[in-house]
Amino acid sequence: MFHCVTSIGEAPFSTDSLKHIYFLGDAPTSLHYAAFWEMGVVTAHISATATGFGNGQTWNDMVISICSSPRVWGAKAGDGRVTIGMWAPIRTGGLAVLGYEYTLDNGASWSRVDASSTELRQVITGLTNGVRYTGMIRALTLTGAGKSSRAFSFTPMSVPSKPVTFTAIAGPKSIAIEFATPVSDGGSPITRYGYSVNGGPWKSIGTKKSAVIKNLTNGTAYPVRVVAQNAVGLGEPSESVNVTPVK
Repeated sequence: MFHCVTSIGEAPFSTDSLKHIYFLGDAPTSLHYAAFWEMGVVTAHISATATGFGNGQTWNDMVISICSSPRVWGAKAGDGRVTIGMWAPIRTGGLAVLGYEYTLDNGASWSRVDASSTELRQVITGLTNGVRYTGMIRALTLTGAGKSSRAFSFTPMSVPSKPVTFTAIAGPKSIAIEFATPVSDGGSPITRYGYSVNGGPWKSIGTKKSAVIKNLTNGTAYPVRVVAQNAVGLGEPSESVNVTPVK
């Protein structure tokens, strides 16, 4: 069983990115030490002698595995989520990667992405659209957490919801439409609005929330819908309203 102590006096490895020291066997409560390690090297060798514990028992050449960081190559934001693509750690001290965990608060707290997954594409859910996040991810092995990746940033977003309070008023060979801003922009500003007549293609009206549709046939009923668009794409269309132009 591995025992963990969070620091050993002022040992060189008690700072920087190595946060926990794991002993195979009983961990000494007080010790003198001679230790060395090199940044990025998989293992560190420790010679330690306990005082006031185990009759001055000595542990020699104990190996500490230091898992290197995964390299994040992409963070694709979606609707309340992000998909992280990464390369596996180059060095794991010969140990299997048991999973990954992430932080979105600069390391103040860490959470498992998926308790059973070691895939190199990890999905973080439960995020708020429109909020810019900065995260890091690290691998877990038998000896604990490895080094964290470089920080990556992303903003979850989705398409807008449908425009609301949509009205359509008949006129001579025309229909005047008017509507209000959608309840949600999906976390990305709305760039334009559009309308569709009789199931036809969407036609842009820019950022205006009203328009007059012309060159229609009097006495013919036309179903009309409106839609909002942001950087993600076209949103949810409004309900269809049937209007018949009159003379």
